[in-house]
Amino acid sequence: MKKLLVALLLLSIALPMRSWADHIGLYSDRTGASCVLATGFNTEVAIIHKFSLGATGSRFRVELPAGSTLFLFNSPYVGAGQPPSTLLQGVQLTYPCLNTTVSGNLVLGTLVAILSLGYARVLPAVDQTSVVYYDCDGVEKQATGGEAAIGINDDPCRTFDPWPPPNPVQQSTWGNVKALYRD
Repeated sequence: MKKLLVALLLLSIALPMRSWADHIGLYSDRTGASCVLATGFNTEVAIIHKFSLGATGSRFRVELPAGSTLFLFNSPYVGAGQPPSTLLQGVQLTYPCLNTTVSGNLVLGTLVAILSLGYARVLPAVDQTSVVYYDCDGVEKQATGGEAAIGINDDPCRTFDPWPPPNPVQQSTWGNVKALYRD
């Protein structure tokens, strides 16, 4: 019996636990139920910080499809009162510490934009390598960024972690690989 308990303990330590990571995505409304957005003039595209167990800020940028125009980013949080173009380069928002005992969602703001057909994405700020959030102690942590389909019902709500997605493997011969390392 002791051996079984020790084996279970070692197994629980050796296997990593997968939990929901903080995620910042684009949604069709403030509930975060759908990532399918309508083309044309839109005032209800919500940016939502999901699955947080304690966050007090985030840093990210939004990429819209070619032909889209961003007019306004409405947000009650510090850092959002900048021109809308800032959201396209990278914005850092500060908000009150979310409840650290219950996972929750926080609407960071809404976009007023004319959206063209394609995909909108939450990406790392221009000077960052990942979408980040700050826990209630101010420690920077990595979050996932989301994708919303605009006028397309094809695989909405994709998550990117890490960003950018890895490059696909390309076929090659052993001779071509060796040639890369010759002087």
